[in-house]
Amino acid sequence: MPKTLEQKRQILSKLKDSVGKQTSMIFVEVSGVQTKKINIIKEDLKKADAKMTVAKKTLLNLAMKDSYPKNPLKEIKKELAVIFGFGDEVIPSKSIYKFSQTEKNFKILGGYIQSAKDRFLSEIDVIVLAKLPTKKELIGQTVGTIAAPLTGFLNALQGNLRGLVCVLSSIKK
Repeated sequence: MPKTLEQKRQILSKLKDSVGKQTSMIFVEVSGVQTKKINIIKEDLKKADAKMTVAKKTLLNLAMKDSYPKNPLKEIKKELAVIFGFGDEVIPSKSIYKFSQTEKNFKILGGYIQSAKDRFLSEIDVIVLAKLPTKKELIGQTVGTIAAPLTGFLNALQGNLRGLVCVLSSIKK
């Protein structure tokens, strides 16, 4: 059943709101994907502070025309869904990439991230983004790298003390 003009206005309003608040926006092709599988990825995205919306391309183009005038969605002919990430820019792409590995009909088309707003990311760019470590992982690696020389230095100092304790304990025996 076709949507009324008022329903389309409400959908457009929600899409404009999501486009305005997002930190990342990824477009995927969902034609041929079962509804229960789409619901699974929606739940996974909800945990990652993101949401997936299946919308008509015309409404999506209208919602994006102010913020993204060079929008390549007009060339896409298949059923489209958009994933809006509201937290970390990378986490939604990780979830989508992981899901696309198991579902052959779920295809990543590209997207936008807030740090590169004017540049449309291709499918390959989104996949590369998905393979990057998360912000928490990068912080952990940085702290580990900074702490490594100090830990090595402490181990070297403690090695001399350990040797002294071993010598003294052997003399005692």
